[in-house]
Amino acid sequence: MPLIVLLIVAALVVDFFWLLAAVMVTVVVARLIGCWLARHEDRVLAEHRRRAELCARADRQHAAILAGDELAGVYGDYPPTCVSFPSRQTSRVLPSVGSG
Repeated sequence: MPLIVLLIVAALVVDFFWLLAAVMVTVVVARLIGCWLARHEDRVLAEHRRRAELCARADRQHAAILAGDELAGVYGDYPPTCVSFPSRQTSRVLPSVGSG
């Protein structure tokens, strides 16, 4: 009895080999596409997170400029080691273009 069942299963596999192969290929391709989409979504979320952090940093620096903190507003999180800014009350005299 088990021999007949084995022969019937073998005959079905031989007869429907191409159908079984097509189903297997479809499953593998669908799985690969699913993995690719998951990785792509992770990359898109990481890019959105990076842009949100960039916008938040730009807003913080803009607020610093508006508050009068030129060092934090211009250089942000990476200020130079020694910088001296001229005071806003100090007027610079620019040479006139037509003098001569």
